[in-house]
Amino acid sequence: MKSTGDKSKPLIIGIGNEFRGDDAFGIVAATEIHTTHPDLFDVILEQGDTSRLIDQWQNRDVIVLDAVYSPSKAEGEIHLAHSFEELKTEYEKQFSTHGISLEEAIKLSILFGREPASFLFIGVEGGQWELGAALSEKVRSMISEVEKVVMEYEGGLNQKNL
Repeated sequence: MKSTGDKSKPLIIGIGNEFRGDDAFGIVAATEIHTTHPDLFDVILEQGDTSRLIDQWQNRDVIVLDAVYSPSKAEGEIHLAHSFEELKTEYEKQFSTHGISLEEAIKLSILFGREPASFLFIGVEGGQWELGAALSEKVRSMISEVEKVVMEYEGGLNQKNL
């Protein structure tokens, strides 16, 4: 699934690996949210190098969905970062990376002047990462909660633009 290029719509980016258990969360959640609300969002699914996102998210309202791992957190726990700076300072060591990390892609965006207009990161704590494993029921059950966060954010974007 690729972005349609309608820069007026918020862009949901699902990051993950659909073949590694809970790491599929971002991909599955982005797909389900787009299926439920096809006219509200553009969607990109990224399973590799996040540097490919830099040109896609420039000047866009961006919502990134991904699975995260923190040894001291509970499976299914939701983490939010409302800015690049918050993502870097608060959650830098918790979030998963794919090829070039999300943090590195953000730094490159800023360096090249291609950062998003707004940014929300939603990470869900995963518990199983084995190759070939399915998305766990606990993590899958968080998609509806994440969808609520996305819809609240999207509503705020609409009001921001009035």
